[in-house]
Amino acid sequence: MDFEAYKIRSEINRLKARLKEIDEELMSEEEKAVMCASNVCGQDVVLDTLQTLCRERGLENIAVMACWQKSMGKKSRWYSTTITPSFLPYLIRDVDTLIKYLKPLMNYNALKILEYISIKSESIGTLELAEKLHIPIDDIEKELINLSKNNFIKQEDGKWESTLKGWQTYIVLSHLAYNYEWKLETEKALKIAEAFKSVLNKEWGEPLNMTYDEVMKKLSMSKWLDKLYKQGIKDSDIEKAVYENNYLQEA
Repeated sequence: MDFEAYKIRSEINRLKARLKEIDEELMSEEEKAVMCASNVCGQDVVLDTLQTLCRERGLENIAVMACWQKSMGKKSRWYSTTITPSFLPYLIRDVDTLIKYLKPLMNYNALKILEYISIKSESIGTLELAEKLHIPIDDIEKELINLSKNNFIKQEDGKWESTLKGWQTYIVLSHLAYNYEWKLETEKALKIAEAFKSVLNKEWGEPLNMTYDEVMKKLSMSKWLDKLYKQGIKDSDIEKAVYENNYLQEA
């Protein structure tokens, strides 16, 4: 082993650890909530990149979107972009652009088709898709033509698969819908995360491998349940937290 190289790597690791400590001291509670899931999704790495970009370029806010998919037997596909949000109105010209983009997706069957084709890596035929989704063949053919015309899906050798546009669109729209319709509020997540760490020895984002009833029983036996109730946490909040933290094993 090269002793000098070992010393340099050790010093780099020490400096990285210290820099992370300093950054955490400057973080808001919401940023810390993002960090607590980093062992699963690496959000701390993304956050660190955004913070660095803002500091180096003197920006007040910046957004990044990144998608990556490794398909069996196919080329992996990915997309990433970094942009200052205030530039977006200029870039899209007018909100009519958003309406035009989303209009083909604004019905139940279209979104179910896009969801299925985007998540399932294999291509699928029209009849099989109709059977899987329990949609009448005439209705599904109509939506397939609509989605294909707008480049959300494509047909090859008689089978359908998502385009890069369709795949990215489903990921982004569903993520936004989850965040604002189902995701537990940050303040509540922080309180429940503390209980999970203390009672279950689980960081936020780790699969619990327990049912809601099992978690409630352990929280009750540890007196943490009463503590959470006094902090304004409801049973429905804990149920939502259990669901969120078990998503990896359900996938």
